[in-house]
Amino acid sequence: MKFTSNVREVFLVISLIQENESEIAYNIVKSLTQCEENIDRIVYGIQISGNGESSQIKDISSDKQKVEQLLHKLKKLEVRPKFLYEIVEDFLCEYY
Repeated sequence: MKFTSNVREVFLVISLIQENESEIAYNIVKSLTQCEENIDRIVYGIQISGNGESSQIKDISSDKQKVEQLLHKLKKLEVRPKFLYEIVEDFLCEYY
């Protein structure tokens, strides 16, 4: 009985370690869109994927540097894909 208990504990620890080591990918996406004057412009967005989840917002800003700064913060805080929309909304309210 004692052996079975230890095996379960080891399995749980291994599962937790594997879950914490899973990779989340953070990427900038580049798109072409048209403004009101039918002028093409380049816009930048962010895609986060990992652990069977994925979120993408294609048009955050035409300012690549601001999107790169946001991406850096997302990586640093290890933001999960499901929270991307809320964080981008806050970002847009702050800068625009």
